[in-house]
Amino acid sequence: MPGVEKIRQNDLMARFPDRTEADLFIWAWKNNKILEELALEDQS
Repeated sequence: MPGVEKIRQNDLMARFPDRTEADLFIWAWKNNKILEELALEDQS
């Protein structure tokens, strides 16, 4: 459940009120590669 914990810690449910935690988790899982690339750009 680390992914769901991150969703909760970052208050993403408030940003996406029409979605569920499961919706956001699946979206993040499907887009993991893009999210990793964006995180690496932020570190540069």
